[in-house]
Amino acid sequence: MNGKDLLPYALACHPNYKTKCALPNQDNKGTLKEANAQKEYQCHNKESILKEEQNKSHSWSNKSSHDVSICVLCVINNNIKGFLPSNLLSNKSWVDKIFSIFDPNKNLCHQSINNEMKSKTDSLTQKLQGQLVVHIQNHIRDPTEHKHWWLKWAIKNLSHVVACMILFGLTIKDTGRLDEMACLLSMNQNNFLLCSNIEATHLGCYLYWDTNNCAWICSGKVTGRGFGVRHNKYALRAKASGKTSTLHTTYPSERGDFARSTNAE
Repeated sequence: MNGKDLLPYALACHPNYKTKCALPNQDNKGTLKEANAQKEYQCHNKESILKEEQNKSHSWSNKSSHDVSICVLCVINNNIKGFLPSNLLSNKSWVDKIFSIFDPNKNLCHQSINNEMKSKTDSLTQKLQGQLVVHIQNHIRDPTEHKHWWLKWAIKNLSHVVACMILFGLTIKDTGRLDEMACLLSMNQNNFLLCSNIEATHLGCYLYWDTNNCAWICSGKVTGRGFGVRHNKYALRAKASGKTSTLHTTYPSERGDFARSTNAE
């Protein structure tokens, strides 16, 4: 890719452009975030070499004497399913980075990497990719959306997700006989962080555990506020007397109107 190819992405990141329609020579549909994400997706899985060519002018506005043109040479990876997770697990620097990002305080159990684990990640990734394709066909009604760029991105990145899950022991032991309706998550709560104390201020994905039936009952994500704030909101809804979701009527607060409901578990 050369400077001309990278210009739309660079402009989309520029603070002077607040909306996508303000970008020069751009499709006016969508948002800046979508334009940004699409350009990132197009560059995903490409091995890039950055090369600066000094003293060459370019067409960007507000040029200064320090401006340089940038030429990025990319080797395109056309594998629609991305990298095998076994290759990721064989990369020590990638594994160390995952541990430092997701478990900097070493609170989680780190699994030992061996050939059996690598084989497990590859087979599980292939299975989940196949299930995702079936899910897209059966649950997304508009066939024109079946090849949307973000669905391709999800399929491509399943290998990264699976590798991370197995590294931290978050999946059941035997995933080979897993059917599409079974729960993939481990029942060992010690493999997951409890969202209390400092962890309650963090953002990301969360799970709820049914202590009576010993099962995962809810999952979600939170951004812009901590897990504790989201939990308090759930607690208020579980006490509500008006119309609420199935989750809150099935798992109501002991002090709420639905505490003695026949649906309560």
